[in-house]
Amino acid sequence: MLVARLLLAAIFVVAGVGKLARRDRTEATLAKFGVGAALRRPLAIALPLAELAIALGLLPAATAPWAGLGAFLLLAAFTVGVARVLRSGEEVECNCFGALAPSHVSRWTLARNVALMALAGFVAVAGWSEPGPGALAWIGDLDATAAVGILAGLALLAAAVNLAFSWQLMKQNGRLVAELAAVAADGPGASGGGAPRGLPVGELTPGFALPTLDGDVVELDELLDDGRGLILFFSDPGCGACEPLLAEVARLQRDPLADPRPVVISLGEPAAVAAKAAQHELGPVLLLDDFERARALGINGFPGALVLDREGRVAGEPAVGSTAVAPLLAASAEPLRLVQVGGSG
Repeated sequence: MLVARLLLAAIFVVAGVGKLARRDRTEATLAKFGVGAALRRPLAIALPLAELAIALGLLPAATAPWAGLGAFLLLAAFTVGVARVLRSGEEVECNCFGALAPSHVSRWTLARNVALMALAGFVAVAGWSEPGPGALAWIGDLDATAAVGILAGLALLAAAVNLAFSWQLMKQNGRLVAELAAVAADGPGASGGGAPRGLPVGELTPGFALPTLDGDVVELDELLDDGRGLILFFSDPGCGACEPLLAEVARLQRDPLADPRPVVISLGEPAAVAAKAAQHELGPVLLLDDFERARALGINGFPGALVLDREGRVAGEPAVGSTAVAPLLAASAEPLRLVQVGGSG
């Protein structure tokens, strides 16, 4: 019984800590599971806290049956959600254990949950009659040497977990550091005075085809089909300066009179982009796999924006920074004045 409780507690600790370390991806997963926008953020915090509370409750013999019951119910809810996703055929990141074990929802996820449900059910049912010793009861019998050894082992375990999370964080942020270095190279000290370089005003924008968060591919011509101009709004989930603008971007995307209308083109991990899109109810959101396409249009930082007229021609100089992008969004409810350059229209 004690072994079952400790195993279940360890699994719930790893799951809880992993979800807390990647709350943005937890929110994205909840969105894919059909959780409403208003509940995603609080659930992304409450869910891992509940897992940690269950893990703690599994240690004392007195609370182990109740914690086992809580684990069973939580796993049952997870299992129902996993079954629904598998039935829909949609590919969803599990984020069950955060950065320690990134994976997609699969039949293995369902089988694993069923096995853990059986383990939790055993702890809950058997615990009422014979819960076994408390998981911490043996600590009082340890001598000083054993206690020091155990503390040292726990410290090493904590260091290993921290190293795993740090490694994942460095992998995710390495790209951002590279982009910041590239932006600095194009800053005021660079040739050209730091002004964004891109296509001349009035020139047709080269066509592109970019994936959406749903896995579809959207071309520039499709975005122009409704007869309105576009604001190509370039962003990144880690962009703090973008945050104050996203609510207005989302409002304008829903406004049928907004002309030009903003289309979000985001760099970053798809799950992090999805979490940000769900938080602000953005759509459409296109995914950018590198910064070169944005740089070719004169965007050398975030937030960035480029206005296109109804024919896909560049309608103004590229804007970089919140103070430059905000006026473009404020003017987008007005009809777009097509730019005439050298008699072309």
